[in-house]
Amino acid sequence: MRALASVVGEDELSQVDAAYMDFGKAFEERFVRQSYDEDRDIGQSLDMAWELLKVLPKGELTRIPKEEIERRIK
Repeated sequence: MRALASVVGEDELSQVDAAYMDFGKAFEERFVRQSYDEDRDIGQSLDMAWELLKVLPKGELTRIPKEEIERRIK
């Protein structure tokens, strides 16, 4: 997605593509780049993952059961 944005510009991305860009940035900044002194357990990591998924349209979450989406993403 970043490669596409660098060619066409972020302003030219569709809303869904822009949501994926936002998700990717947030995922890297908040989830992957866990600081050395951050003491996050698996439950906190899963809660954070659900929070990050809220950036994406629900229709894009095709591999997650609808019941789980409704329960976790409000």
